Formats: sequence, structure tokens, C-alpha cells
Amino acid sequence: MRFMPGFLRRAFALPVFLLAASFAQAQSYPDKPVRMIVPFPAGATLDYVVRLVCQRLGEDWGQQFVVENRTGGAGIIGTDALAKSAPDGYTIASVANSFAANPTLRQDLPYDTARDFAPITLIGSTPLILVGHPSVTANTTAELIVLAKQRPGKLSYGAAVGASPHMAMAWFISVTGVDMALVPYRGQAQAQTDLLAGQIQLVFGNLPDVMPHVRAGKMKAYGIATVARSPLAPQIPTLAEAGYKGPEWDSWYGFVAPAKTPKEIVDKIALGVKAVLAR
Repeated sequence: MRFMPGFLRRAFALPVFLLAASFAQAQSYPDKPVRMIVPFPAGATLDYVVRLVCQRLGEDWGQQFVVENRTGGAGIIGTDALAKSAPDGYTIASVANSFAANPTLRQDLPYDTARDFAPITLIGSTPLILVGHPSVTANTTAELIVLAKQRPGKLSYGAAVGASPHMAMAWFISVTGVDMALVPYRGQAQAQTDLLAGQIQLVFGNLPDVMPHVRAGKMKAYGIATVARSPLAPQIPTLAEAGYKGPEWDSWYGFVAPAKTPKEIVDKIALGVKAVLAR
């Protein structure tokens, strides 16, 4: 009878041991607070949605989620902090459109988007809407384009560079042939605050963020960047109705973990989030 050498027995036993250890780790997860990195400022739609999901998930699991806003660089600073975190499920992050856009816009990213992260789940999306300060004399998209062409480079818009509102405005400028001045911000919430104060004239904003201000007369709504009107604001026309058909511009949100986070933990978080969203 031939016996398997000891080192081979150990080599074959190792994957079984690691699988059992990973399963046991997932079963007990989380047994301490989980850090959630939000790479954008507090007060925006993403921040609100993430905090709500984390609160509900923490209640379901009996464990606290600590939300930490790490802002700057269109989400790069916070995302880099996640990439450098331990892959144990106790540090995860929320991401948005800029997570996918940044690799095409920046050659100096401190991480590899495809290699350094494990996707967990999408949590939602919201359409973008072009809005302006009440001092802007134009009341429709057509009037806005005429005004912008009469005053090239004089109308300013705010956006976090590389984020979806920035991409949407770049598209709008391209298809309309107008010239507007970009004022860069760390996040869209700050841009919208300055719009309300009249320091800039235009932004593309998330529909839930700006509609209360539109209803209050503090912002003018020009058009939603979707094919069909939104049931959340059916009175507001689309940009397509003004003759500018193109891609639908929205903000999507998701959760990611560091690469090599055990799949069992990633799956457990995903199922937990989906249960929260289903309620």
C-alpha cells in the first residue's frame, strides 16, 4: 500500500481548511462594527441613501455601521482608502458613476478599479435634472441655449469633476454648442448649495435633491435627462422633448469591498442589503 507523502496531504487539506474557516467567518460576521466609507460629502442623495441602508442593516444584524465621509477627487480619496483596507468585510464603501468613469479620465489613479475591489451590490439610481438659479432669465431649455450663446462663457455651472452631473453637462454643452464655465466642487451637494446662494447659475442635480427647491421657487427646472418624463415630477419636460436626445443621465449607487474579501461575506452583505431594499 502506498501512502501519500505528508507535504501532499497537507497541501490537499489546506483548501478544505481555508474553505471551512471562510464559512465560519461568514457565519459570525459581523461581530464588531463595520466601517462604511462614503467618498462624497454629507447631505447628498448618495450619503442619505447609504446612511438609511446602513441603519436598517445594522438593526437587522444587531451591529453598528459607522459611516465615514472621505471626500475629494470625484470619489478617489475615499475609494483609495478602501483599496488599502483589510479584506475582512469590516471596511466597505459606497460608489457612484465616478467609480466607473475615473479610470477613463485619470491616468494617475492610486488603485486599479478592476483589480482592487470586490463588487457587492447596486443599491439604486436616480435621474439627473438640469436646474438653474431663479436669476437666470431663461425659463425653458430653448431660452437657456439662446441666452448661453448670447453670453459665451458667462454662465457658470458647478460639478464634481468626473461625476455623472459633470458628464451630463459636458454632453449638454457638446450637443447644444454653448460655452459655459465649469466651477469644480468636491461634491454635488456643495455645488447645489452655491446654486441656491446665486454663486453659480446651473447644475445637473439628482432629482430627489433638487425638487424641493424647485417647488419652493428657489431653483428653475429646465429638463430631465431621461427619455420619458419622471413619475416623480411629471410636469417637468425632458431634454429630449427640447430636441436633445441622447443617453439617459442618472446617478447610480453601489457597495464594494476590498479585493480578496471572502465571497461568503460579500454575499452575506449583498443579501442583507437586498432584504433592506425589499421592505
